[in-house]
Amino acid sequence: MPSAAQPTSAPQASRHRLAVLWNGRLRRWAVPMGLALLALALGLWTFDSKLSLSGDNTEFIVLARALARGQGLTYISTPSPQPATKFPFGFPLLLAPLAWLDPDGWLAMKGLVLVLFAAGMPLLYELLRPRLKAAGAAVTVVLCMVWGNSTGSGGPLLLDYAHQIMSEIPYLSVSLLALVLLERGLERPGVRGNRALWGGFAAAMGAYYLRTVGLVLLVAVPLYLLLRRDWRRAGLWLAAALACSLPWSVRNWMVGGGGTYFEQLLLVDPYLPERGLLDAAGLWARLAVNLRMYLTLLVPYALWPWETTVGSWWSPAPLVALAIVAYTAFSVWRCRRDMLLGIYTALFLGTVIAWPWPGDRFLVPVLPLLGYFSVRAVAAAAAWVGQRGYPTAARVALGALCLAWLVASADEVAALRRFGRQPYPPELAGWTFYQRAGEWLRTHTGQDAVVMCRKEFWLYVVSGRRCLCYPFTEPDVILAEMDRQRVTHVVVETLGYPQTARYLIPAITAHPDRFELVWGHPDPPTYVFAYHPAGGAAQPR
Repeated sequence: MPSAAQPTSAPQASRHRLAVLWNGRLRRWAVPMGLALLALALGLWTFDSKLSLSGDNTEFIVLARALARGQGLTYISTPSPQPATKFPFGFPLLLAPLAWLDPDGWLAMKGLVLVLFAAGMPLLYELLRPRLKAAGAAVTVVLCMVWGNSTGSGGPLLLDYAHQIMSEIPYLSVSLLALVLLERGLERPGVRGNRALWGGFAAAMGAYYLRTVGLVLLVAVPLYLLLRRDWRRAGLWLAAALACSLPWSVRNWMVGGGGTYFEQLLLVDPYLPERGLLDAAGLWARLAVNLRMYLTLLVPYALWPWETTVGSWWSPAPLVALAIVAYTAFSVWRCRRDMLLGIYTALFLGTVIAWPWPGDRFLVPVLPLLGYFSVRAVAAAAAWVGQRGYPTAARVALGALCLAWLVASADEVAALRRFGRQPYPPELAGWTFYQRAGEWLRTHTGQDAVVMCRKEFWLYVVSGRRCLCYPFTEPDVILAEMDRQRVTHVVVETLGYPQTARYLIPAITAHPDRFELVWGHPDPPTYVFAYHPAGGAAQPR
C-alpha cells in the first residue's frame, strides 16, 4: 500500500543518500579536513603571542616591513639600509601584506604561520596515505603534530614552530605539496600535459624561494630520475630549475651581497670570520661533532617524548635511530621503495649536518619524513613478529606503542601551552629586560636615534629605532664604528651571548667618559647608555 510504504521509504532513501555521500567525496575529504582542524585547534591552544627569541624571526619582520613600505628587500632597521641577500624573498613577501595592515605588530604574522601549519597536515596525510593506508597515515600525522620536544620551549617541535615567524613551517607545507604532486607526476610518462609534474616543479621552486635549503629538493628530483634512467626529464628539470633560480642569483650578485648562507657553510666560525675557511680536517671534525649531536640528542628529543637518557652513543635512542636508518636505506636502495623521499631526506640531513652549528629547528622541515620512516620501520618489525605466529601480539604491541607515544606527548603539549601563556621564564629574564630596554627607547628617544646592541633586528622590532650590532673586535675599532654610524645609544644585556662581555663592555670601560647611563636594571644586568662621540663628554645625571 503506497500510504503505508511512504513513511518507511523516506528514511531509507535518506540513509541511502547519506551512505552514498559518505562513501564518495565526503569520506575522501573528511579525514584531511579533520587533521587540518585538529592542527589548527592545537596551534591555537598552545599559541604563544610573545616575540620569539630567534634573530631570524625578527629579521623576517624587518624585511616584510621593508616590502610593505615599498623599499624592496632591504634592512630598513640599520642606519644605512642595505639590500638583503641572506634569505630568499618568498617568506617576507608572504608577510608583507600583514606588515602593511599592522605596521608595528607581529601577531597576524604568527597567525599566518599557524594557518600554513594547519594546511600542511592534510598534505602530509596525502603523501603518506598510499604508503600506510588511511588509518595508518592519519595516526602518523597526529603523532607528527605532538611528538618530541623542542629544546627551546620543551613542547612538541612542530607545534612550537607553528607560531614562530620563521620559514621552517611555510617551507614544510610547500615542500610537502611539491612531494605530493611530484610523486604523481613522475609516475606518468613525459612532460607535455603532465600537470602534476609542472605543479610539483612550481611548488619545489616555491620551497626554494622560501628557504635556500630547498635546493636539495631541486637536486633530489633529477637524481631520482637519473637512477631510473630517465635522462630526458632529468635534463629538462635541471635546465628549468637553473633558469628559474638564476634571476635571484643575478640580483644578489648585482647588489653585492653574494650567497651568505654558502659563505657561512665554508667558514670555520661565522661569528669569527677572521678565522678563515674550513680545511678538510676542520670539515671532518664538524661533521663528526654534529652527527653525534643529532643522533644522541636532537633527533631523540625531536621524535621520542619519553626519552630521557640522551647524549651517549650507548643510550637506547641513538641505537634505535641507527637501526631505523639502516632499515630505511635498505628499503630505498634494494627494494626501490620511497626512493624520492629517501634521496630528499638524505640530502637534507647531509646539509644540516654540514652546517656550522646544530639545532633542532633545522629538523623541522624534514621531521614528518623522519617520523614516517620511524613508523614504517616499527610497522615492519611488528609485521615480522606477526609472520612468525604472533599476529595478535604484534598488533597489540603496535597499538600500545602508538598510545604510549600520544600519552607521553600530552605532557609536552601542556608544557608548550604553559610556556605560551606566561612571560619569559626566569632563565630567560635577560630577554624580558632587553624588551623593556627596547620599550624605553621607543618612548624616550626620537626617530633619529641609532642604537648599538647585540641582537639588532630583535631590538628594532621592539623599539622602532634603527639598530646595528657592534663589531666583534677591539674597543678602539668599536668606538670608531659608533662615531661613523652616528650612534646615540648603546644597550648592554645578559642574553647569554659571550660577545657582549668580550667586546662591548671592554669598549665602554675603556672610555667611560663617552657613555652616560640613562636606564638600567641590576638583575639581570641590563643597561641603556647614551653615547657621546669624541669631543662631547657625558654629563652625570
